[in-house]
Amino acid sequence: GAAIPTDQPAIASEDAANRLILDIARIGQRIVAVGEQGHIILSDDGGTSWVHAKVPVSAMLTAVTAIDADSLIAVGHDGVVLASTDRGDTWALKLDGRRIVTLQIDAARQKIARLSEQLDALAADTPAFEEATFALEDAQFDLEAAEAITDGGLMSPLLGATFLDDSTGFVYGAYGVILRTDDAGETWSLIAQRLENPDRKHLYSLKRSTSGALVLVGEAGALYRSVDRGETWQIVPFEYQGALFGLIAAADDRLVTFGLRGRIFLSIDAGQSWQPVASEHRATLFDGDVTPACDILLSGASGTLLVSRDTGASFELVDSDSRDPLGA
Repeated sequence: GAAIPTDQPAIASEDAANRLILDIARIGQRIVAVGEQGHIILSDDGGTSWVHAKVPVSAMLTAVTAIDADSLIAVGHDGVVLASTDRGDTWALKLDGRRIVTLQIDAARQKIARLSEQLDALAADTPAFEEATFALEDAQFDLEAAEAITDGGLMSPLLGATFLDDSTGFVYGAYGVILRTDDAGETWSLIAQRLENPDRKHLYSLKRSTSGALVLVGEAGALYRSVDRGETWQIVPFEYQGALFGLIAAADDRLVTFGLRGRIFLSIDAGQSWQPVASEHRATLFDGDVTPACDILLSGASGTLLVSRDTGASFELVDSDSRDPLGA
């Protein structure tokens, strides 16, 4: 059969720095970049030269983040989560699609057992009985869907990793998958059931505001908020129904989210309420960052690079000399 990317190590390539690179992180003076075919490349000279890391998978990698002075987490397609404790030189596989599906099956079975017990205790022909019956049918559907993909494992990509400190973090991605670790990525638990996401909207970006609120954005205007480090999540009503690909946490509880067709929104209250930011640029925006001077940069399609010098109230175009999409 065909080689499974989670079972095949990445093959070093001379021109990896010119191939598809989807995310980049800094750890000390080192730059770590991830991309197609499991490539993880490292630069200790500000990006002038790059060397290959030793990577046990050849799946497309979509995001990388540093969690302390020596440790990083990278995520990618096929439910891959990789961890490094030596500043990116070598990587170990901590989670993949097969393991995620096992967790999904366990969660669905537990939910079915819980709902069956509830049903037995309820009087028939009551609204509560009807509600529990629908919920049980949904749980049985979830179980069947998970069991149907057991063979190959979860093929859908993880799209981001966010850590609150050097032990607690989240990985998240397509079809509403979100997992949590409290031991720096050694073990993971599924927490998708904590989010009200029946349509399994993709989850694209998670950030923490300066006061500690967590905000998670995704497909079709999905926007969630947690004030207890991810134990519980509330839906934030959001007027825009397009994809929100990115999120930036700036100073003073200001957050900027952005996405399809260049749409940008600003929150000045840690994600509780949002206002559209006027911008005439319509290229889709993929990622962003805050500079040491507290300017906000957003990157996107057609080489688009926008900068805000007023913490997200307005953005202007920066000439990037490129028409290639800027992924990160």
